[in-house]
Amino acid sequence: MADETGLDFSDQISSLESKYQQKALKDLYTHLTPIQRLTIARHPNRPTVLDHILNITDKDKWVELHGDRAGYNDLAIVTGIGSINGKSFMFIGHQKGRNTKENIERNFAMPTPHGMDLQYDG
Repeated sequence: MADETGLDFSDQISSLESKYQQKALKDLYTHLTPIQRLTIARHPNRPTVLDHILNITDKDKWVELHGDRAGYNDLAIVTGIGSINGKSFMFIGHQKGRNTKENIERNFAMPTPHGMDLQYDG
């Protein structure tokens, strides 16, 4: 159409499509039943704390820290240092696995007493 008329509306069209998709998604999530909300909250492909950290930190600037002074490493607790726009931040979060093997490895994101100590060791 732009070739025939010399007018290009592709930017406006993509903007309208984006606004429509956002509104449709918002409408969809506003009218969920409690069981549907629970299903979404427990979805296995839901982003984990590591997904969020790796998405917001600068590329190649995330260093995950393991263990405490006593030598214990709780995989349910993820700690590390990352940078965002050149500023360094400390991240601490609960990490759940994506499948049964990872969930068992990470104790279903439930820290042990050693893992809780790791949060306070600083």
